[in-house]
Amino acid sequence: MTCHDFNKYKTWLFDLDGTLIDSSYAHRLAYHETLNNRTRQIISDFRYDDYKGWSTEEVFISLGFRDYTLETMIKIKQEYYRKYVTLGKISIFPGATELLETLVNTGRTVSIVTGSSRASATLALDYLGIRPMITDLVTTDDVKQGKPAPDLYRCALSKRITQPVVAVEDSLAGVYAAQNAQLPVVHVHYDSFIPGTIPIDSFDSIIEVL
Repeated sequence: MTCHDFNKYKTWLFDLDGTLIDSSYAHRLAYHETLNNRTRQIISDFRYDDYKGWSTEEVFISLGFRDYTLETMIKIKQEYYRKYVTLGKISIFPGATELLETLVNTGRTVSIVTGSSRASATLALDYLGIRPMITDLVTTDDVKQGKPAPDLYRCALSKRITQPVVAVEDSLAGVYAAQNAQLPVVHVHYDSFIPGTIPIDSFDSIIEVL
């Protein structure tokens, strides 16, 4: 159990994919189907885990797509992902719903700060039944640069929120984005410790001290 004082935070900014929801399988399938239909040369070297925390646009830019082809790839991938959401290929991490309920019931504000598009994030939140607990949703549609740039978190902080604020992230890109916005970061589902973060083994570690 961590000894960190979680009670002091009044606003909680959660990443979505990989933090609250396990959507890796759906994203992986969507990328592979999109790339397989367009260029099999790239798909042989593509590993979704290398791009966790990145927006869809940034992933395809890194793979060399530009202009009209880039827009087409983004649209196709998002359509595949949304199909897999409706087919039940995503799930909520253990303890996530209980943590959100505890935060809301104790007067905290909960917002989502995600590199997903607004349409994809909203669909996932609705599918998993947690959207009613979310006060605000900040997505890649709202900023010019995704994570690890701090734009998403700065956008969230520009709204009327109650201090102090904490971010909850899983990916390296997400942690850096929050840190670059000068936020404390709770690190979940991590493979290795990132200096300056507050690591937890499970959401129960927070629930039991609130």
